[in-house]
Amino acid sequence: MVRRGSLLLALALGACRSAPSSSPSAAPSTTPPSSARPGESAPDGHGEAVDGLVFGAVLEGATLVTTLRNVGPIPLVVMSHVQATERQSDWVHVTLVGSDGTHRRIELSDDRDKSVAEAAVLAPGGTLVDRWDLAAWAARPRNGGKALAGATTLRASYTTRRQDFADRVVPKGARAWIGSARSSISLVGAGG
Repeated sequence: MVRRGSLLLALALGACRSAPSSSPSAAPSTTPPSSARPGESAPDGHGEAVDGLVFGAVLEGATLVTTLRNVGPIPLVVMSHVQATERQSDWVHVTLVGSDGTHRRIELSDDRDKSVAEAAVLAPGGTLVDRWDLAAWAARPRNGGKALAGATTLRASYTTRRQDFADRVVPKGARAWIGSARSSISLVGAGG
């Protein structure tokens, strides 16, 4: 019995589930999910496998496309998003690094009164894709209220903790993914 939030069953035999964009103007993704396995190098924007999960982050214009891919042998329960009056994430964090070494953190969450934290079960080979209007999130007061400009590197992380799964039922044969996975991309020459 799920007491808080709901469990999205994405056990579609490893099929890719693409989430709706957090911005109505975001373009559809053409970026393939990472195929990195433990010990293999990953394409630009996709980090190393961490305990069976690869986190990827790429930019398509001002849209940040994030992916969670299960590269392990068993289903993983991952925290997907927070549904409030808009789609948010308490687990994805973005840092923009300027050419002068300055760091600017962009959060993909904001004030909310009511919300539901959503989880997904990723079958082995399954991928969860989300799209975030990074320019719109950067322009919010919480994130400095400034336009995206001057960054040479984008660093993103996906982090969950044990308490994120406290009120959740993990299906038999699956396990909750708890940890931190990172991704980094160069924005030099990419219009960033």
